[in-house]
Amino acid sequence: MKESEFNALLNLLLDPNEYVSFKAKEKLISEFDKIEKRIYEFMSNSENHHFAQKLNEVIQEHYFSVTKSELKKWKNNTPDDLLKGLVIVSRIFDSNISFYEIKNYFDQIKRMNNIDIQNLSGLEQIRFLNAIIFKTLNFKSVNNDNNISIFLINKVIEKKIGSPLLISIIYKIIAYKLDIPALILRSKKNILIAYNSELREINFEYYLKKHSRNLLIINPADKGYIFTLNEMQYTLGEKRKATLSDYTVASNPDLIKMIIGRFINFAKLNNDENTLQYLVDLHKILL
Repeated sequence: MKESEFNALLNLLLDPNEYVSFKAKEKLISEFDKIEKRIYEFMSNSENHHFAQKLNEVIQEHYFSVTKSELKKWKNNTPDDLLKGLVIVSRIFDSNISFYEIKNYFDQIKRMNNIDIQNLSGLEQIRFLNAIIFKTLNFKSVNNDNNISIFLINKVIEKKIGSPLLISIIYKIIAYKLDIPALILRSKKNILIAYNSELREINFEYYLKKHSRNLLIINPADKGYIFTLNEMQYTLGEKRKATLSDYTVASNPDLIKMIIGRFINFAKLNNDENTLQYLVDLHKILL
């Protein structure tokens, strides 16, 4: 795109005619990969607030379009790669997230491990996993729906503070890296981890009928506190007796959908209607 055309489109972004402004924005979005550097340079040099606002919309819509395409592809081809799906949706709020840097972070955790985990008992495996996540890596769980950073994987890795949902997802990712069978269970109030040496997602309901007494439950929101099914009502502080029937297994697409749901809450709290609509569209992809 020539400099003269670029400058003309920038001026048309502020045209009072909504159709003209829309077409200019549409053209800039279609050429975004070629003019991204120029857009950011213009924004850094301009003091015009209205230009900055319009160009932010161009940037946002471009990345939402990319995210939508990548999320569809992920769902159809690689939903078993939970980390990939998490990075895709996190880029909505931080386009500079590098999947390879995040992946290397978790691969490094695996490379650091020099213990033969498969020779440990189930309880020892979970205690080992808890030590890595909550002592060595020092992750902490906090609740704050109005703090978007606790739902972004790169920020949580950097600050070591995340929402209970994201800490649970990190728990599952690290467990998977270390070949420790763990599933995320969800109810309306809580996110838990279920563990057993024979546990696999595909036969979870059947397994419960036969071996539920051997199942260990972990609460990532409470530094990986471990308990049995019989202890659920006391551990979770429920007013009535909590049972495993209150929970369902959260698949990887379910977990990404839950993250998007938290993003939707954030957009609502901040009255960000444009972002809200984009997020609702992304949420529908995973239904």
